[in-house]
Amino acid sequence: GIQMDNEGWYSVTPEIVAQHTATRITERLGPNALAIDGTAGVGGNTIQLALQLPVVFAVDINKERLMLAQHNATIYGVKHKIEFIVGDFLEIAKYWTIPVDVIVLSPPWGGPSYLDKNFDFTQTQPNIIDLVRAAQYITPNICIFLPKNSDMDQILLLCGEAGEAGYSNLVEVEQVYVEDKLKLLAVYLGDLVN
Repeated sequence: GIQMDNEGWYSVTPEIVAQHTATRITERLGPNALAIDGTAGVGGNTIQLALQLPVVFAVDINKERLMLAQHNATIYGVKHKIEFIVGDFLEIAKYWTIPVDVIVLSPPWGGPSYLDKNFDFTQTQPNIIDLVRAAQYITPNICIFLPKNSDMDQILLLCGEAGEAGYSNLVEVEQVYVEDKLKLLAVYLGDLVN
């Protein structure tokens, strides 16, 4: 069966959300799009992307979590479509040369305590602005998952980052509900914006 570590239980993107996002990416960019999951974790987004796209590069700084993602991809029958890369996405992005169409980021939010106050994504490790900057070296098409209590003014900073990188500064924020409860925000940049 599927394997997770303690962090995976609260940080993995719910399957229905990952399916929705992968479908949206496929509809917007086509079924031959190549993707990077820059914060792959135990593979929730990676696997759903691989179910719909030909190649996914799964990057995570934690080797053990990436091994769990490999196992989980085997269960779903998509391991052969995924290139697993152990490393820090911020560093890997600096040297990335393979053309890709989209990057999905579901960075750590700081554990379950992120709900205790307004979420400040400039205080996360890695810093979410830095993640978006790094991704924009590769492609303007980015989907990033943020907590439901994120500050909209901070999200607007992502628009400015896109504009500075020479891309469209449009951003779309999708409120994602699971079983009638607001679960998270999906922020889309580039051609993923409707």
